[in-house]
Amino acid sequence: MKSRERVIRTLNHEEPDRVPLDYWTTPAAYENLRDHLELKAPETQEWGIMSNWKISEEMLNRLHIDFRRVYMNPSASFKMKTYQDGTTDSEYGFRGKWFGPYWEVTHFPWAEFTEVEQVEEYEMPDADDPSRLESVAEWAHHLHEETDYATIGMVGGPWGAFEICEHYMRGFDKFLIDLVTNKKLAEAMMDKCVDFALDMNRVLLDEVGEYLDIVQVGDDLGHQHGLIISPM
Repeated sequence: MKSRERVIRTLNHEEPDRVPLDYWTTPAAYENLRDHLELKAPETQEWGIMSNWKISEEMLNRLHIDFRRVYMNPSASFKMKTYQDGTTDSEYGFRGKWFGPYWEVTHFPWAEFTEVEQVEEYEMPDADDPSRLESVAEWAHHLHEETDYATIGMVGGPWGAFEICEHYMRGFDKFLIDLVTNKKLAEAMMDKCVDFALDMNRVLLDEVGEYLDIVQVGDDLGHQHGLIISPM
């Protein structure tokens, strides 16, 4: 059974020949596995929160991965800066650096906001920047028409409304407090992030939607020991 058929059958709750396999990892785990398998393919992966996951095709084939991804590009107009404290910035306005296996945010652009108007006036990146789609359609067409892999579309970078608010723009502790003490501000931040996520997905789907089997969206609703917010 080919990968795309295997995935589609699974999504339709029909029995495939085996469970479809995907691959998601951290830099250290990826590099350790690559070295253990003695893979020699040239690497194109640049680890970072704004980097697309360009895992080598040799690795994906070795692990029998059924999926391939189509990402939007970061804006070509954005030029990343590195600061004296070792942090780097993003086109969203947050900054961070590597701590152990993860790139952690250390500067939150909405941290000092107190008014809804401040959120509404904040300029998010331009979702319609043409450079985001450079070579994207060609890659998506290739995957859909010339391979048997299941094709996943992703906008790239943080994409969940809750995740963008608490982890990147406002700060984890402040956003959770906002949900209790300043609900209008919290709602304004989430509205801002939802609108931006919708714009980014609109741009991607208008360009390559016909070539995709799956659109991947997600959020960060848990921590090391459970859910961030109780389901109760």
